[in-house]
Amino acid sequence: SEKLTETCSKGSVNGLVLGSVIEDRMFGVCLVETPKEVAEDGTEVDQEAVKKDQVLDVTWMLEHARQVSRLMPGGLTILGCFIFRNEDVLSKQDGKIRKLMSGISNLGPSLPQEQVVFVSNNVAKVLDSKSSSFKNIELKAQEKPLEFVRLDSSLILDLPVARTEEKELVDDLVPAVKKLE
Repeated sequence: SEKLTETCSKGSVNGLVLGSVIEDRMFGVCLVETPKEVAEDGTEVDQEAVKKDQVLDVTWMLEHARQVSRLMPGGLTILGCFIFRNEDVLSKQDGKIRKLMSGISNLGPSLPQEQVVFVSNNVAKVLDSKSSSFKNIELKAQEKPLEFVRLDSSLILDLPVARTEEKELVDDLVPAVKKLE
């Protein structure tokens, strides 16, 4: 709850909510801000000059979600997004938020179809697919931290490779790699 309040107080910020879905409950464990877009030459793109009327850059947020979803460890997924603005973003940017939420849910089968959107540190909504409207969801901060299970494993590959002559090692590894495949 402290991180949510701190992020909300920064002003106009947006990003992703990461966590787990267990049965019918969502457990948010991390907020990841969407970084500022950077041009190919390494300079930061001036969002104000490029898109004066666009509050949400859905394309850039979806690209960020695509990148994050590829990096997620097992058990964690993208639960939705947070969009903190001074104005009522749900009424002014309704179409863009719907496009963003459906785009995130279509990134892969492990992502929940009902994405959550945080619009302040104590207001969260979910887009109900049946009624096509935003519904409030109960938001509770857990006082004690969650314990995550960490699994370490190793794989021993005992594949003998015979070197017959002095040449590239790559040629000698081909039979061992074929066995592994």
